[in-house]
Amino acid sequence: MPLRSFLESIGVEKTAKYVKFYSSDSIYTDTLTIDQAMMEDITIAVLRDGKPIEQDLGGPVRLIVPKMYAYKSVKWLNRIECIAQDHTGYWEARGYSTNAWVKAK
Repeated sequence: MPLRSFLESIGVEKTAKYVKFYSSDSIYTDTLTIDQAMMEDITIAVLRDGKPIEQDLGGPVRLIVPKMYAYKSVKWLNRIECIAQDHTGYWEARGYSTNAWVKAK
């Protein structure tokens, strides 16, 4: 399911500027801006090649953010929250860039 469709279906409050994603381990989190989250190619995935996503690949639910580095594609996704303030994600707290766009060569 496109993340955009999900967000539109629940209705995002005007005060929300970011979307925060939680992994089921309660440790891993990450965020996207609302504008990033509304991009058409970002998806909440439950299938891979027509089959349920395997646990070792981040299933049963994972976020897919194709134009950003993989640490933005949260595995074992179990909660999504729209928030007003930015949140420092797991890898960003360890020095990785919040701006995780893959640069074209």
